Amino acid sequence: MLDYHSSTKQPLSIPLSLLSHPVEGNPERPVNIDLPASDLIHEILHFMQIGEGVAIIVSRDEDEKKEPCKRIYLHAFTGARDEASVKAFKQSMAAHKKAGTMGPSGEECLLYTGHVGISFQSKSPVYGFNPDTGDLPGWLVIERLKEKSSSFDPYPGVVTDDSAVFNMAKARGLNYKILEYVFPESAYNEIYEAFNKSKSNTGLTYSFPGQGGDCNCATWPQEIGLPIPCSRGQMKEYIASFDDNEIRKMGECCDK
Repeated sequence: MLDYHSSTKQPLSIPLSLLSHPVEGNPERPVNIDLPASDLIHEILHFMQIGEGVAIIVSRDEDEKKEPCKRIYLHAFTGARDEASVKAFKQSMAAHKKAGTMGPSGEECLLYTGHVGISFQSKSPVYGFNPDTGDLPGWLVIERLKEKSSSFDPYPGVVTDDSAVFNMAKARGLNYKILEYVFPESAYNEIYEAFNKSKSNTGLTYSFPGQGGDCNCATWPQEIGLPIPCSRGQMKEYIASFDDNEIRKMGECCDK
């Protein structure tokens, strides 16, 4: 909104949206509201022909003073822990261990344990924090992650595009929730910059909760500045701490 007062001190308010359209008497040329304030005043004086001796006070709508909104989505699903799924996974673990083969696959392991990831400005692609296990077979990775002693060092952590496994979780009907964060652009940019740095080198180690590593998939987002709904990293507790499609506004901003 732009307000001005004439010499009679009678206020008149002009919506800025109207000033972006051609002014009556000058259909070929609209007032440019992106000009500096002093030039904007001159434009309005000229096109509205309100003459000299006019005191003009320029003010913006409250929303126009706010930063644009940007969104980060936190995705989480609990693992398939019904009796049949647990039995099938354990049988797969045992079979691969006995045969000395590489399985279960990374996707199978995540569908069993559950997973958390984040996406920026849209709900895909989804990136997650995972252990960098090199050439170790899946059955051995799970065994070591579940080891309660300090026999094994935590794995180096790596950020990967995990969209495929999140799509699998949805297709299988697992308990999948999305939490939407709405940030002012400057705060969003800080998190996004930290995320991009972490894609090349996180500098963090991965372990299950309480096993000595820096974080797991559920707690990693806070390492890049994203507030997380639950700090313990236990999947059932974590996913119970927010509603599906819940929106949390993290500062003043507006959609422009």
